[in-house]
Order: sequence, then C-alpha cells, then structure tokens
Amino acid sequence: FSLVSLHRPPSKHFQPTALLSPGITKSWSGVIAGIEWATEKNRCDVANLSLGGSVNSAIDSAVKALVVAGVKVVVAAGNKSQDANNASPARVNWITSTLSLYTR
Repeated sequence: FSLVSLHRPPSKHFQPTALLSPGITKSWSGVIAGIEWATEKNRCDVANLSLGGSVNSAIDSAVKALVVAGVKVVVAAGNKSQDANNASPARVNWITSTLSLYTR
C-alpha cells in the first residue's frame, strides 16, 4: 500500500504506508483502517494497493470512499490468477487494475 503525491508543489513525494509488511498483523481491518486514514487525510493523488482476495464488501467500500475523495486508485488484479471481477478491491469501478503475465 503506497500513497503518491504527484501535484503538490514545490516537490513530488512518495509516502510509503506499510500495512502488510513482515511482523505486522495481517488483517483486513488493518488494511481498511489504512485506506480510511488515506481518505481522511487525503494527502495523496494516487494510492497503489497490491491487495487481492475474495470478494470483500468492506474493502470495496473503503476503496470507493478513497476514489470519491479524489484519489486515483491503482490495484493489483487479484494476485491469484483469477478473474479480477471476483476479487476485492480489483472489482471496484473507477479504479485501475493492473496485472502481470508470467510464462515459462
């Protein structure tokens, strides 16, 4: 989870916000709290979320609120070789989902 400010003079800055790093409890409630923090503080123009999992309406709602706050959101398209329409938050409208392809 990272936040990037692109249009805040005099300089651009990158604000990493680790929610799922080693040693940190991995919970959806922690991720939602981080997204809500970004929404309330709105100190960024872009949020990059490398998250993926099954459908989770709470995550989807938090990401929608971030978009409504004016933040452009880029997310991983599921991270599990699945249809992004079946993964949160990749299935949320008004965001950019990215993916990578691996072939042997």
